[in-house]
Amino acid sequence: MVLRLYASSQPLLLISLPVLAALGLLPLLGSLPKAPATLGYPAEAWFADIYQGPLTMLIIAWVLISLVAWRINSMFNRREFYPSAVYMPGLVYTLLGCLCCLEEVSLPVLSANLFVVAGINQVLAVYRQHRAFSEYFKAGLYLGIAALLYPPFLVLGVGLWAAIAFTRSFQWREYILAALAFATPFVWWLTMLFLTDSLESAVLMHWKRDVTHFEMGSNALLLGRVGYFFSAAAFILGVPRFLFSRDRATNRARNLSGVFLVFTLFFLGALVVSVWTMGAWNFSALLVPFTILSSAWYANYRYSLLAPFMFYGWLGTLFALMLDVAGVF
Repeated sequence: MVLRLYASSQPLLLISLPVLAALGLLPLLGSLPKAPATLGYPAEAWFADIYQGPLTMLIIAWVLISLVAWRINSMFNRREFYPSAVYMPGLVYTLLGCLCCLEEVSLPVLSANLFVVAGINQVLAVYRQHRAFSEYFKAGLYLGIAALLYPPFLVLGVGLWAAIAFTRSFQWREYILAALAFATPFVWWLTMLFLTDSLESAVLMHWKRDVTHFEMGSNALLLGRVGYFFSAAAFILGVPRFLFSRDRATNRARNLSGVFLVFTLFFLGALVVSVWTMGAWNFSALLVPFTILSSAWYANYRYSLLAPFMFYGWLGTLFALMLDVAGVF
């Protein structure tokens, strides 16, 4: 029922996403720490300045998850990742965002995802234009802001160049413009530190290994691992759908799918950087590619007997995890 509903063309379903995000985050209200966790990113300090308690963190996380869910659903439909409009990406991102927050609420990553989606959307807007300076400048600027918020996303700057090379013939001005735009947020940041005489704080990542997570019982830990297993399986199974099952898609849609898969490789690189520098597996960094690829697979549930079982198994696991965190059982 749920799978069929969100794989249909019902735009009113977008209204349900903030409600689902609120319900998914509500169990955390009594288990969040009184002070925000610090991993050593500049954005951690920025969010700490407005932190007024667990409720503040949950409200910010709720707003960010809802906004990105709407944006990623719009990009999915606008860029023809599926032959017709569906609302599966909004549902998947909302639930995945809540799953990640049940283990660790990372506001820098959630906020960075908002700019990641905006940047990738600009790249996907380019198709056989004679000039694409505006699109690549905006893409570089958005991805640069995302990297400033969550430094492991620095690898997406290289991913932007790779996407340009995949899409268009070589024009050196496009590469230079994209790089300058990507560097602009860091120039602004350094300028503000200079004006406030705080250049000693100009460190993007501190090498810290003592990352702490929320205290979770054995049942919650097991359910969380099962939830990640279902997410990873849908992600992997969604790749062939992207590559080979595009019979009804246009040449433009096939090209855009290839560009997004290029970015997916660099998202995986961002996860490697996070593990290398922080010793933490922050799967929130993979929310965007997980959402797009798994949604493409779930939306084609009519052609796969496995997709409905995987989806409802994943959904049931998340529901049980939320009940466990809430202390119901």
